[in-house]
Amino acid sequence: ALVSLGPTGSSLSIASGSQVSVNLAPSAGSFGLLELGVLDGDGQLNFLDGGLKVGAGDTSSVFTGTLLIPMGSLEKVGSGVFQINRLPTDSQTTVSGGTLKILQSESQEGAMLETGRIKVAGGTLDLNGQALSPSRPIQLEGTTGEGAMTNSAPQFALAPGKIALTGDVKITDAGSGL
Repeated sequence: ALVSLGPTGSSLSIASGSQVSVNLAPSAGSFGLLELGVLDGDGQLNFLDGGLKVGAGDTSSVFTGTLLIPMGSLEKVGSGVFQINRLPTDSQTTVSGGTLKILQSESQEGAMLETGRIKVAGGTLDLNGQALSPSRPIQLEGTTGEGAMTNSAPQFALAPGKIALTGDVKITDAGSGL
């Protein structure tokens, strides 16, 4: 089941110190899905089950809070940019449209960023100078945009784990190395 908060492109803002729990009870063996245009704020969004699509309606947003999706997945859709300070560590992240940009925080400087599995198919993953943990694979599929994976930051970005390439894949660097 797909749940949308109002029309496509609706937004959810979670204030600092706030926690929102989402329970999209599975039906017929599949988990529900919450579709948003904008997710912003710096609170905590916890999915008890189900998954999340962000960027509907070609919107852009910034979420600096905590996103927990233990039994679902995060998918970036639409042509906008979704900026997030850390990816869920317990689920798959898919970039099927636009750009998913990993923000840098002081706690991440010099540290490897833990993530779940990452799949880029039709969008762009911007590492933005981050070093991803080698423990999770990245799957890059052919794309016609900026590139399946890029680094827009002036500092070096690192993705030392297994990277699977499918089709014509473009990897770009606007920073100081990838």
